[in-house]
Amino acid sequence: MECVSLVEYFVLDQGEEIGHIKPERGLRQSDPISSYLFIIVTKGFNAMIRDYERSGKLHGISVARNAQLISHLFFADDIFIFFKANVEEAKDLRHLLQVYEKATGQCMNMEKSTLASSGNTTLDMRNRLGTILRIQQGSGMGREILMKTVLQAQPTYARGVFLMPKVLVKEVENVMNSYWWKGGGGNNRGINRKPGKHLYIPKKWGGLGVRNLYEFNLALLYKQALRLYQNPDSLVSKARGLFTKFFRKWK
Repeated sequence: MECVSLVEYFVLDQGEEIGHIKPERGLRQSDPISSYLFIIVTKGFNAMIRDYERSGKLHGISVARNAQLISHLFFADDIFIFFKANVEEAKDLRHLLQVYEKATGQCMNMEKSTLASSGNTTLDMRNRLGTILRIQQGSGMGREILMKTVLQAQPTYARGVFLMPKVLVKEVENVMNSYWWKGGGGNNRGINRKPGKHLYIPKKWGGLGVRNLYEFNLALLYKQALRLYQNPDSLVSKARGLFTKFFRKWK
């Protein structure tokens, strides 16, 4: 808490300092300390899950016989927690989350959380688990995260510099739509129950909320153009002007 309470801010208005401002509600997202604070808190959450696992309150899953059990996976801003589909472990997991929320002040977003069960879990047990954890039932959560964090995030830098051909955009969209409905397995079974454009409809309107690749590409390029326009004295803007004059003279 000293990292938070010792920080002070000043607002500059035409060169004059206005303030001081002392934060009392924690670190903001742009603060350089926030990422380290998140790692420290996450390591504590990891230790809590490990403790529940050692005491037999939570059991993970195994991808193969005699393989190591996996109780949880941490991503950038998503967490997967695996447990046996029974009432006892669901209550223990709920208690674990409540202790974590009380200790850190971070509350679990139930609307963005999804409970995924195996095919061997009965419908009655799924409903009971959802009621205990107060999480809605769902499927395809892992596919949605993978599409948004991998297929969309990887070419972000290239899309901020180059305009992607529409043929390439169409191919990527077809892969994403096929992966969402068919799973991308070796047998490639399944059918596309809805057209690819369904993925790009906002969630509040019944879609998946995936960004439109071509429109996002244009938005990134417009952002670069706006940066050049607002900063005419930057090195890139001056270089662009020199190249423009050179080609006009050459022509």
